[in-house]
Amino acid sequence: MKFGQQLRESLFPDWKFYYVDYSGLKRFLYERTDKGYTADDESEFVKLLDSELEKNPHD
Repeated sequence: MKFGQQLRESLFPDWKFYYVDYSGLKRFLYERTDKGYTADDESEFVKLLDSELEKNPHD
């Protein structure tokens, strides 16, 4: 079973908002690698990842 599928099947509904959008981040990377991944793409990915990590209420 692929990681993304396993992750979706094991989500706890009350915590769904706090999970990292693994599929969205993966999609972002796939879309950019087909065209050549640039430094701007890297900066945008880091911003997306940071925003996902900031959803976590446990600092």
